[in-house]
Amino acid sequence: MHNDDSVGLSAAVRFQLEGPIFAQIENWRRAQEKIPSRPDAIRELVKRALCAAEQRGAHPKRNRRSGMTTDDATPT
Repeated sequence: MHNDDSVGLSAAVRFQLEGPIFAQIENWRRAQEKIPSRPDAIRELVKRALCAAEQRGAHPKRNRRSGMTTDDATPT
């Protein structure tokens, strides 16, 4: 489920989580008052990481294929 209606882009992403990173995600989601699904937990953690990076002043990387930054891809 996606909570930000301003974003029109989406993609299904499949990847393998193993070892410590998988355990950290599982521990985090199980520590929540209402345990989120694994995909919801991963979306939330990615969102938090991106917000934290933005607050630190991390600059968006250019997409080698399109030449767009992550900021350019976000509709206004």
